[in-house]
Amino acid sequence: MTRLLIYLMAPAFILLTSFSAEEKQKRKRPMPVVSPIIHKNGDVTFQIKAPNAVQVSVSGEMIQGKPVGMERGENDIWSVTLESVEPGIYGYSLNVDGLKILDPGNPSSKPMRTPKTSIL
Repeated sequence: MTRLLIYLMAPAFILLTSFSAEEKQKRKRPMPVVSPIIHKNGDVTFQIKAPNAVQVSVSGEMIQGKPVGMERGENDIWSVTLESVEPGIYGYSLNVDGLKILDPGNPSSKPMRTPKTSIL
């Protein structure tokens, strides 16, 4: 009886371990998009992954609310770098095809009833 159990369990164990290794390869997640990136020289880069977007922009207090268009790059990551942003705390939003959203790469948002503004 013990011998039969060993003969049944050994192949099952081998199959399960090889299957889980394959699954791990399939489930590899891409690196998250980090945004905003504050550079030492005062420049700030905003990024968002939006594979189906047609137009993406950023607007906020640091640019007097005027939207600045972002450009699509590798892996459908849209980005723009604003030069020489003065140190401070600024609210900003991303606009994806006309929809104003929080920056998904930034965990900080401006406190309000329905937050639509991230904080830099």
